[in-house]
Amino acid sequence: MEKRLEAAIAAATEAELSDRYNAAKAKADAAAKLLRKEYPDLGQRLVELIRVVAEADVAIEEANKRLPEDAAALWPVEVTVRRRPGSEEKTLSEKEVQLWCHAGSWEILPDNRQGEAEKRAKELGAEGRLPSDGIIHIHGGIRAVERRFIRRTYLPRTSPIHYSPLASVVLPGLVAGDPPIWEHRNNSTDMPRLVLARMSDLAIMRPMPPDADQEPVTQLIAVADTPAKAKEEPATIDMAEEP
Repeated sequence: MEKRLEAAIAAATEAELSDRYNAAKAKADAAAKLLRKEYPDLGQRLVELIRVVAEADVAIEEANKRLPEDAAALWPVEVTVRRRPGSEEKTLSEKEVQLWCHAGSWEILPDNRQGEAEKRAKELGAEGRLPSDGIIHIHGGIRAVERRFIRRTYLPRTSPIHYSPLASVVLPGLVAGDPPIWEHRNNSTDMPRLVLARMSDLAIMRPMPPDADQEPVTQLIAVADTPAKAKEEPATIDMAEEP
């Protein structure tokens, strides 16, 4: 009975492993097919976008060298679209309010004690017993006094957020040994002329030949034919070299 139970558990475990393996293989096959089909085209589309931006920036540089009268200098394309320059603090509203505080400080009482202090002050005022210094006593032995505040609502200051130029991305070739679809050089990603020059360099690069297309190499390996000669180091001669 125990052996049958162990066998059943083992069979169930093997079935689960097999199902998991088959599901993973199916996902891997589908992903590989999608990668082969989509990646080269997506990469080329991004490179074309980088080219269009770089060509526009070159035109902007030329136009900014001599502007028409009363014309403002043009910003580079990515600066116009992608920059977040930050903002200064902005006041939305201001209103004077009176709030109850701990006597002898500017520490504001919690919201749930404000109504209690206000009610007590009105009672004392109605009875003519409100102290001249305005300090009242509320539950818990708290001495409270009403003070004036400006309630200000504002948008906080934000700092600029820098972005990485679009040309800073790296798009490797699909297969190892293929030239990159796009790869920047040094710190040229914000220099449109260098970006365009790099594109020209990449356009003439060719992929490495497949392993099956490699040129065969023939060698002559010396074989010792006597016990004494067998101790010598065998020599290897490439046919391409002079004997």
